[in-house]
Amino acid sequence: MGTKLGKWFIEEYGEKKTKTASEWRAGITKGSVHPKNTPELREKIGREQLIREARILEDAGLIKVKWTQVRTDFTIIHFQMENLDRLYEYEGITNPKTVIQQQKTLLEEWLKDIREEWLANYYSSILKQIAEGKKRLDEKETQVLRCVYELARLQEYQFKRKFSEKVFHDSKKLEKEYEKRVITVLKKAPQIIEGMQDYEILAEFKILTYSQTLAIKGNLTYSIDDTFAVNTSNMPYGTILNAQTLVHGKPIVAEGVRRVITIENQANYEGMKYDDHTLYVFVHGFPSPKERNFLRHIADIAEEGTEFYHWSDMDLGGIRIYRFLKQNLFPALQPMNMNAENYLNAIKDGHGIDYDNDKKIKYEELYASGECPEELKALLELILTHGKDIEQEGVSPI
Repeated sequence: MGTKLGKWFIEEYGEKKTKTASEWRAGITKGSVHPKNTPELREKIGREQLIREARILEDAGLIKVKWTQVRTDFTIIHFQMENLDRLYEYEGITNPKTVIQQQKTLLEEWLKDIREEWLANYYSSILKQIAEGKKRLDEKETQVLRCVYELARLQEYQFKRKFSEKVFHDSKKLEKEYEKRVITVLKKAPQIIEGMQDYEILAEFKILTYSQTLAIKGNLTYSIDDTFAVNTSNMPYGTILNAQTLVHGKPIVAEGVRRVITIENQANYEGMKYDDHTLYVFVHGFPSPKERNFLRHIADIAEEGTEFYHWSDMDLGGIRIYRFLKQNLFPALQPMNMNAENYLNAIKDGHGIDYDNDKKIKYEELYASGECPEELKALLELILTHGKDIEQEGVSPI
């Protein structure tokens, strides 16, 4: 059954996050510790049991005891840290050095395959803490790191539940147990923009969800795997492209289209009437890589002189999405209904949502950074002045 005193030594000098314990776990075994026979120790173990177990451990050659009587009481115990390995074995407890070595080996193997600098740095920092005896991964942490490693290796798009089945042999385990913590790690990636939703972050790593779709309304022709073409002009109320269509589809003609308008709000997208010369796209937020690829082809095939517009909420998220689209898809993008006049009219009509101080700081940081697109600076200044966000529902289409 082991001894309570032995387990106390293990807990105190092998398991705690102290300098002594960390150095021992890291393989630095020199030195000794000298716990005294204190009231706290006697209360924890029991006086008679403490004396009895001190004799047992001394007879086993694990400790040295300074007795005050003929082995019936003592003042101090001398314990060499190098004996801690033997004590773990004596007590039948798994040595953390064994666990640490296993985890070091696992992380070193993963690091061999990781190509992204940000992820290699993250795993290396964890490996360093483990090697120094300052950290041991629990089961959930290990599975999160395994999942992120597998995500980084994906070459083809996969649906989330299929990926979960592959990694955990359970199609719902990622979503139920690990997704939030995985997302926390993925947010460290340089391509992740603050304000992205969880499904948008997963999409950056080729994970599809059944809700990932792109809605378009207008005269667009796209091919599927370069085999046959589909024209959307006979769908005056719009059409929805699912995740696989976005992967296998490629826009090839946008005949007569003079304006491409991306819209963040679905109700406003639905309210737009079909126009042969306008292509409306409901983007719902930050477009995923597969959506961006599809939209880039629209930019490539657009006729000369085609204008590009985006309509978002007049808030931090809307400005970020606009900037993202302009930087990654449409360099000539211009704002639609996102200007000082519309903002002030909305305020006058009683629209607007007060934002908190944390968001105010983010607005101020955006303004100071100079990263706000020039054409939205006047809007940003008004948002800072009035302290209110305006949602698209509060603006009439122009």
